[in-house]
Amino acid sequence: MTADVDLGEKIAIVGYGSHYSGTFDGQGHTLSVNWNSKDHSSIAPFYSMDNVTIKNLHVKGQITNRGNVSGLILRVHETATVSGCTIDMTLKSTEEMAGLIYEIYGAQVTITDCLVKGNFDSSMNNIGGFVYSQGGTCNMANCLYAGTNYATIRKSYTFCEDANLENCYYLNPCGRPQDTQVTKEQLASGYVAKKLQGDRKDACYWAQQLGENPNLYSEADKSKTNYVYYDASNKRWACENFVLTDGQPLIVGIDFIATKATYDRTFTAGKGTFCLPYNLPVHGFNAYRLSDTQGNADAVSFVKVSDKLEAYKPYLIAYNGPLQFVGQNIQVKAFNADALMTTAGKYSFVGTVTGMDNATAVATNAYILQPDGKFHKVTTDNTAATIPAYHAYIVRGDGSGAKQLSVILDGEATGIDGVTNDAMGMKNGPVYDLQGRRVADRLDAAARSLLPAGVYIVGGRKVVVK
Repeated sequence: MTADVDLGEKIAIVGYGSHYSGTFDGQGHTLSVNWNSKDHSSIAPFYSMDNVTIKNLHVKGQITNRGNVSGLILRVHETATVSGCTIDMTLKSTEEMAGLIYEIYGAQVTITDCLVKGNFDSSMNNIGGFVYSQGGTCNMANCLYAGTNYATIRKSYTFCEDANLENCYYLNPCGRPQDTQVTKEQLASGYVAKKLQGDRKDACYWAQQLGENPNLYSEADKSKTNYVYYDASNKRWACENFVLTDGQPLIVGIDFIATKATYDRTFTAGKGTFCLPYNLPVHGFNAYRLSDTQGNADAVSFVKVSDKLEAYKPYLIAYNGPLQFVGQNIQVKAFNADALMTTAGKYSFVGTVTGMDNATAVATNAYILQPDGKFHKVTTDNTAATIPAYHAYIVRGDGSGAKQLSVILDGEATGIDGVTNDAMGMKNGPVYDLQGRRVADRLDAAARSLLPAGVYIVGGRKVVVK
């Protein structure tokens, strides 16, 4: 194939009436069909195959038929090799069906690096996620079944009844479970893509956009945001453009090098909590970790970090306003729950890359940083008080009922220690309201004339505009 082909409702079948032999190379292109047949007892894009190779083909769409149905091949005679194919189909039938091959008829079949997804609905509930009827030999390796179905255990198989399976995975079984089940989180994180790639270093076979499901590698997709792939030239996993959005979790299940990594954040009240899945040099801001020594009854002590921030560790950032954390050739790490918590004395400083809702934060006895520069205890009185992804929070281990905790940076207490009416004296730095929203670039005469009367945060202090 030299281009995508959309047959629509036109039923054109390869090998119908005579066996097809040879090599069919889709070259990464897509065959689309929308077939609703009443004339075929059995139907599939490829009908009768004999000594055939089908590779690098994507098939998508839907087939409805009164007889047997397959998303790719109906019947194989002699030998067949299928590799690098994706089947994304909705199949409906009153008979039996399969995602990839309906029947192996006394043949030897090899299936490698194939993905089957979509929805399969057979009135007989006789479904093969990949292969339904095996009357020969079937060897399968590095394959993924991620479809949905209505199959029962009676005569349905996730991959193939008696296949020799190697390194194959599935999300939900198609009848009888086979090989290794994985979770949605593992699929979305890159973990399964790495498993499917295995130890092969000659080329990239599997890749994905983080947050989506694994797919077969496409050179054209390398420029997509958060697309991870195996870089065969450097023998490592890589991503050209890795972007995190504040408060929107993106779980990482694989180590890789990001050519460019970006995370944008606006800090209010001169500080904010921070936790990212990669190491980052300290540049253009001050960063603090939880101090090993804690002594003040209602204050948390932090000490300055001078070199770099480590992946998944929580930090306190001293900065006012918008800040872009950007790095080149950054080492991104797979999720590490053990690194999220730092404990000293009665305090634990805990990072999160997934976020935490109000009820969980209350149950955890969490304290979160507020615009006044102090950590306040999360309560059910304010259900909007949550902990976004890539932030951190304090847990006080003694269960104290203290409602707020002051911050001590390198031995010096910080935070808002009073309210001043001298608004005109606070001219430098962005202006925030008490909800943390930036309302002006600086508190000069022009801004003061436009702002409603009230209390604002400027330079980490409260000021009153009358």
